[in-house]
Amino acid sequence: MKALVTSLFCIMVLCACGGGSEGTGGITIEGSIASKNGEPLEGVEVIVEETGDSDVSDEAGSFSIRVPVRLLNDILLRFRRADIDATYTLMRLGNNTVLVQIIFEYDSQQRRIDARMIDERTDRRPRTAR
Repeated sequence: MKALVTSLFCIMVLCACGGGSEGTGGITIEGSIASKNGEPLEGVEVIVEETGDSDVSDEAGSFSIRVPVRLLNDILLRFRRADIDATYTLMRLGNNTVLVQIIFEYDSQQRRIDARMIDERTDRRPRTAR
């Protein structure tokens, strides 16, 4: 009986030690991509070049990429679709950044991606109006 209790206790301790990747140095990149005239661009693959993590933009142009490891340098994003091949570099993210939200605009004339808004967060809680 003592061995059973000890075994159950050990199993409970081991289960309690598990956890998600929150706080382990990963980062989430959320964003949207639209044409220069504001039309959402669907089907654009957005790739983190350093890790290969990627997502494809939906009908609203939105994407979300969870990068499980902390990247120490700038982050190079590649945007690909049959008619799009462009890159954008996220530079100098803060050491405690866990979430980056970005709105991108694609200029088809110059074949270039520009960021219209970048918001870095050190926690994943939604912001509230004050």
